Amino acid sequence: MPTFTFQPDFARDDSPQPDLHPTAMPYDIDMAYEYIKESGFALIEQDIEPAVLQNLVSKQNNKAFSNYTLGIEPETCLPNKTAYYYGFPTFATYQGWGVIAEAKKRHAIEDVAAVHRVGFLEAGDVRLWVGVSADSKEIANEAGQWVVDTLEKQLCYWRHDFDKQDVPKWLQVSRSD
Repeated sequence: MPTFTFQPDFARDDSPQPDLHPTAMPYDIDMAYEYIKESGFALIEQDIEPAVLQNLVSKQNNKAFSNYTLGIEPETCLPNKTAYYYGFPTFATYQGWGVIAEAKKRHAIEDVAAVHRVGFLEAGDVRLWVGVSADSKEIANEAGQWVVDTLEKQLCYWRHDFDKQDVPKWLQVSRSD
């Protein structure tokens, strides 16, 4: 079996980014929505659309709904205000599904969904969206914050920032226990 070396294509076009896992799940938006309906988590390359995603979170019997977003802050991706996020779709998706399943066990929630962006993101773009429905707003808020914090600690992804010559600069995503 050949040994692979991760060499992402940093071209700023619509070409698909390489994934070295032979059964990797693609970043296709329609497939991502199916994953969200089935298991509550997906990676996508497209802009996050909160209104569309809210409709994927079950809200039967007028349940309380809470959502969280994390964006790209301009000061975190200087000087060009562009960051490249990458995660192996299969591995990161399974990690996300695990966090969603754990949230459903830990909290009295009806439904939860989360989406993380990959690819090129500009300052101000949303990179993580989490939506939770529960019997009360307090439970939804608590569960949503737990999902955000846990995904930030456990989800395996990489981020590159670009210098003035568009040369990628490796940034280690900090995770604390």
